[in-house]
Amino acid sequence: MISKTLEKEKILNYYLVPVEDVNRYDVWVSHVEALTPPFDVVYTNNPLTKRLFLEKGYSVKSMPMYDRTIYSGMEIRRRIWRNENWKKLVPKQVAGVLKEIDGIKRLKTLAKTDIYAPENRVASLLFEKNVTVSVAESCTGGLISHMLTNVPDSSRYFIEGRTVYSDNAKKMLGISEKTIEAFGNVSPQVSLELAKKIREKTKTDIGLGVTGFAGPSGDVGKVYIALVSDPEKICKSFKFTGSREEVKERAAKEALKILKKYLEKYG
Repeated sequence: MISKTLEKEKILNYYLVPVEDVNRYDVWVSHVEALTPPFDVVYTNNPLTKRLFLEKGYSVKSMPMYDRTIYSGMEIRRRIWRNENWKKLVPKQVAGVLKEIDGIKRLKTLAKTDIYAPENRVASLLFEKNVTVSVAESCTGGLISHMLTNVPDSSRYFIEGRTVYSDNAKKMLGISEKTIEAFGNVSPQVSLELAKKIREKTKTDIGLGVTGFAGPSGDVGKVYIALVSDPEKICKSFKFTGSREEVKERAAKEALKILKKYLEKYG
């Protein structure tokens, strides 16, 4: 798809190299160097990638974003899954390749088991088990609530979502100042308290709580996701890589995976 688009634009002096993520910051630059011809400049909007290459002496430049709320992979996939107009968001060559390889059908098949799909397994389980859920999220900025409400009639299971981004917002929900001071606002203790308090206030079967560092400050990619219910109290830690948006997406995805696993276990 990239090749066809570049050729259409008469950009012929290029070399595409697929680079697999090794999930290790200390060897990332050398990994890229080993797979590519010599280079002088790195173009990226990822703060972590920028820092890694700058530390190795490379010139790093950022690229301007154009209406990122619409021109994003997540939005394009959402439109494809929901049969909305997605073609205007991609080059004609990309749409052509997807048609040639029957890509839309393949994407929709994958979406049936993918956590981002509106008709996902999480919503089906919540409907099936007649279970209610509420969410208190910090670093994901409301994305979990957004995903849970992508399904028609989601009000049957989704009661409330709060974005408790600041410490004050967390305290307003009921998180004690002592807990934040003792463990930090990004900690398993605070995540568990968020899940507990939002569940108590909304009287739902399940409460989800999420805190983390989406970047660029703090321990970027560190996220704690908690689930609290009568039979279960869970808190898992994650270390995600990628841009701020990617960290948020991956955290939200993992939160729904935790919810899905719980529903399959206790349904």
